[in-house]
Amino acid sequence: MRGLGLKLQELAPTLWGVLAAASTTQSLTFEVPEMRRDRSLVFTTVCAMMSILRSQKANNFQAIIALFLLGSGASKREIEVFAHAGISLSYKLGMNYLDTLSHKGALQFRAVWRVFMC
Repeated sequence: MRGLGLKLQELAPTLWGVLAAASTTQSLTFEVPEMRRDRSLVFTTVCAMMSILRSQKANNFQAIIALFLLGSGASKREIEVFAHAGISLSYKLGMNYLDTLSHKGALQFRAVWRVFMC
């Protein structure tokens, strides 16, 4: 974790500075350092949590797997197992994603229809 913390501090100095500023209080300067948790370890953990969240929100692989599972007739329970493992979107998110794609497809079809029919 130490090596990762140093690498994060080098690659994301702004984020590291924001975390340092947010975690520093007036009473922190008067406390005994041994009584506090290692700030570097806490900052590294926060950065790891943020990267996992970003990865989950911007991962088309999970959406593709969810669409495959929905299309192949997998049960809700099976889809939820894959979602808990981080491999797929949940059943509800998969259905929402499918609805969004259907809506966008219908709008695109209407636009093409208008161009070629008029």
